[in-house]
Amino acid sequence: MLAVRVTTWDGVKNYQAQGNLKAASVGDFAFFITQVQRKL
Repeated sequence: MLAVRVTTWDGVKNYQAQGNLKAASVGDFAFFITQVQRKL
């Protein structure tokens, strides 16, 4: 994402999260958590 600098976020189903994303501005900080389970 650093190289692209602009990306589209789709598939966000939580309405509160959608509102927060719409309210975000350029220069705002973000915190990302991914929850991926690997099969062993």
